[in-house]
Amino acid sequence: MFFVGAVAAHVRARVFHNIMFPGLYLLLAVAATAYMASRVG
Repeated sequence: MFFVGAVAAHVRARVFHNIMFPGLYLLLAVAATAYMASRVG
């Protein structure tokens, strides 16, 4: 949820020059969650 909020704050503030960092961590968190969900189920 933190990284979703960070990306939302960047978009709301229209600060796109450094959105790559929270976006990358959000992508990694989603990928890790999807991987672990596929291993469990």
